Amino acid sequence: MGAAPLLATRIGSDLHGVQLLAECARWGLDLQAVQHDNGRATGTVQVRLQADGDHHFEIGSDAAWDHLDGAALLQALQGDAPTWVYSGTLALRHPVSRAAILGAVDRCIERGASCFVDL
Repeated sequence: MGAAPLLATRIGSDLHGVQLLAECARWGLDLQAVQHDNGRATGTVQVRLQADGDHHFEIGSDAAWDHLDGAALLQALQGDAPTWVYSGTLALRHPVSRAAILGAVDRCIERGASCFVDL
C-alpha cells in the first residue's frame, strides 16, 4: 500500500518463527523490531471451519508474542517516527505485551503518528 511498516512482534526460535521471518522478508518488511524468544514458541492460531460455515479460533496462550519487550521496542522506534501505528487487539491480551505496545503508541503519538487498532 506504499507504506514502509515496522513489524514489531516477538517470535520463538522454532520453525514457525523461521517461516514467518522468511515470508516477511519476501514482502520487504522492516524486521528490526522483531524480537526473538528462546523460551517460548512463536504464537499460533488454529482456525477450524464449522459445519454451519462459521469459524472457530483457538489462540495459543503464553506464546512469544505475549512477552514483547517494551524497552527493546522503544529502542527500535528511535529515529524517524512512523506515520501510522497499527495494532490488533490480540497483541493487547497479555499485560507484558500490552504495556510494551501502549508505551510505543504513546511515544509515536508524541512524535505525530496516527494509530489504528484492528478490533
